[in-house]
Amino acid sequence: MGTIFVYLMFAVNALVSLRKPWIGIVLAFLVAILTPQNIWWWVFQDIRPLFWVLLPTLLGLCLAILARNVGYSGFNTKLNWWVVIFWATLTLSYYVGPYVNVFNEYRFYDPPFMFSSVQKTFLTYFAAVILLDHVQKLKWLALVLVVTAVYMTYWANARYFVDGAYGRIGGPVPLSGHGIYGDENVFAVLLVVGAPFLYYFAEYLQSRLVKWAAWLIIPFIWHAVFLTGSRGGLLATGVVLALFAVRSKSKTVGVLVIVAFVVAFAWQAGDVMKSRSATIVDYDEEESASGRIDAWKAATKMMISHPFTGVGFVSFGQAFSTYSDARPRIAHNTFFQVAGEQGLLGALSYLIFTFVALNRLRKNGSR
Repeated sequence: MGTIFVYLMFAVNALVSLRKPWIGIVLAFLVAILTPQNIWWWVFQDIRPLFWVLLPTLLGLCLAILARNVGYSGFNTKLNWWVVIFWATLTLSYYVGPYVNVFNEYRFYDPPFMFSSVQKTFLTYFAAVILLDHVQKLKWLALVLVVTAVYMTYWANARYFVDGAYGRIGGPVPLSGHGIYGDENVFAVLLVVGAPFLYYFAEYLQSRLVKWAAWLIIPFIWHAVFLTGSRGGLLATGVVLALFAVRSKSKTVGVLVIVAFVVAFAWQAGDVMKSRSATIVDYDEEESASGRIDAWKAATKMMISHPFTGVGFVSFGQAFSTYSDARPRIAHNTFFQVAGEQGLLGALSYLIFTFVALNRLRKNGSR
């Protein structure tokens, strides 16, 4: 029954997206971020949801371009051109990188599979830039993160309170065990990013009861981050709350929220998160944390040795032993991972489009 519903949803989306492809783009983001195929795997067996969503959506975009019903002003920005440069360095590193075709025990990812997935990501992004040309459409895209954050918060807390899971809890993964949320750090980042979207979505609501119901989910998001045991997730949550306290119209509310988080951490963080958080500063006393410093040093050497191409797309593990005597691992830092794999221009473009995006957000907020 569930599979029939999924196919019906694809059929409806196809009909709608041919005429209004922006709706298909929003649904594509929902499928990519929520990953329903991992949550309800028995319904999505042998189904490629992103493919069946994007196919009619991109066809609808092509029809809109032929009919001259789309504009390109939203694409022609400094931010997007740096994204294009980043994409170009990534593509170059895949085809020219010296370690892409090296097979050893530290080949953590399959470059051809990952390259295909990333190309779909960029294609979806560029289509979104063209199609999501109105603030109302962007609100629907923002709602994707609200829905995902709420459901993943429920999922993580249910794993703890209902299933009795403990330790470091990751997100839902397929039967193979290799989904994007299998890494607890990635899952924690999703939750941290979703919390502000949920907060501002609640401010947008008119009903005071529903507004407070949405806000009361946020402490459960904190608890879900605690369950991941992610130091990066904990640090990012602290930064978000500090920014909230600074930008809040009521400084009293800002301070109270920080106090509430401190109380929640002391009460519900658990031994795993507390022990791991203690190594954020004293990183040299914990093997996992100090190992990341070794990875960052190796990434710097990779970038210096191959400044134009890096060692190759998702080839950090294969190249690691050439540049370090430490045990090979991923960098656990996006900048250093990009620097090692895509070279100097890739790392520079990543930094620039990140800071340009943050600056644009700052200007939008000041308006």
